[in-house]
Amino acid sequence: MYNINENFGKRIAEYRKSRKMTQENLANEIGKSRPTVNKYELGTIIPDIETVLSICNALDIKIEQLCNYSDLNEPEKNINPFNTDVIYLYYISYNNLIESRIEISKGIGCTNVTMYNAITKDEDDYAYKYDGTLEVSNKIAYINLTGRDEGRYEKVQIMIDLRLTAHGTYGGSIMGTAKNNNACVKKCMFTTKKLKNKEEYEMCYKRVEITEGEIEEIRKNKFWIIENNKSDMYLLKF
Repeated sequence: MYNINENFGKRIAEYRKSRKMTQENLANEIGKSRPTVNKYELGTIIPDIETVLSICNALDIKIEQLCNYSDLNEPEKNINPFNTDVIYLYYISYNNLIESRIEISKGIGCTNVTMYNAITKDEDDYAYKYDGTLEVSNKIAYINLTGRDEGRYEKVQIMIDLRLTAHGTYGGSIMGTAKNNNACVKKCMFTTKKLKNKEEYEMCYKRVEITEGEIEEIRKNKFWIIENNKSDMYLLKF
């Protein structure tokens, strides 16, 4: 079900400004006066459906980007469940613990994400950069990313289990490609604070290792379910 709330006018203004358009420009495009467009953006008057469609055409956007659509099966696309703009991702690659920084920011109708993969002690030094968006559905955060470095194109999906957390740490997985471009999945730990000492890094390594029990489950089921249902999956207190 579509509905118009107090954000409707704000969204018109945000998209108009992102298109480098003035209120006068938009008014000319939709056949209205500038004061009328100003009232749309302030929310003092609501345009009719024909005008809404004209605004969407002028701004080159979909109607869903202006009007809320309520569907319990649809993921939330403009949300940050971590209460911080930066989280850290840890996984094992070729027996080494890899640390990555994920930056989260509010976009227009979505939550933007940039991941700096395999950072060093100097966080400005990293192996790959990926950009994408974050969505949340059924207590799972999905981060979908695209990276292109030195001609290598890669799609990455990160899944973070929000159902159980301890002291700002979460379990989950990352799916992408290895150096030979074969698909791979890795068990992950996510933290809202950067690990700060050897003990925490060693504990993290143990948490993201694939256990013998998981290997046995893979043999039995012929596929891998990454379970994050016990508190001992998570890191020690910060």
